[in-house]
Amino acid sequence: MLDNRFEFCGYDLIEDFSGISAILNCGGFDKAFLSSDLSFRGLVTSFERAREVQEKLLIEYPDESHADCEI
Repeated sequence: MLDNRFEFCGYDLIEDFSGISAILNCGGFDKAFLSSDLSFRGLVTSFERAREVQEKLLIEYPDESHADCEI
């Protein structure tokens, strides 16, 4: 059931170990996404694009712990 007190604003990618946002708190991952890919709230607007970013983070930054994240 949806709660009409809240508005859906987008998707974040949360780093598994620390629970911080991989798109807002970890510097830049230019090979996976650009700031222009994010909404004015700093979120990915579509689930499909969030999945693409999630996959690209692991491919392009395999040694970066912040790249292992959940949507």
